Amino acid sequence: MQASNGFYSSYCGGSLIAPDIVLTAAHCITNPIELGGDWEFEAYVGALWPNADYSGGVQRTCDDIIVHPSWTGRLLEGYDLALCKLDEPVSIDESEVRLVLNEDESFPNNGEKLTAIGLVRCDASAREKGLESTGVPSRRWY
Repeated sequence: MQASNGFYSSYCGGSLIAPDIVLTAAHCITNPIELGGDWEFEAYVGALWPNADYSGGVQRTCDDIIVHPSWTGRLLEGYDLALCKLDEPVSIDESEVRLVLNEDESFPNNGEKLTAIGLVRCDASAREKGLESTGVPSRRWY
């Protein structure tokens, strides 16, 4: 996700949860808006970096944004969720990517190490950003 107002841009991750809906963090939407001005929010689906060669990715504009009603702007209070309704659905070429929901309640085992992947920047002044991964233990919430 990219937020821009012609002078400033910010970037956040997001997940395509339906052909025309991206789930992202509420702070990625509300922080830019609090700075004032007209902001445009765009999603770059399948692209690592918005300004780079998309390598099969597509660009879409957010036509509508819904921020979780319980979001207070404070990360520790939770509800840091927002939905972006795209101006046009995204087609997924399943010969390139296969998305499958795990409906097997016995997998993964509780505490089993899983790999989480995301874009990171170590500190606000760092220019180097990249795709990083880390191991996290699985946890059942039921």
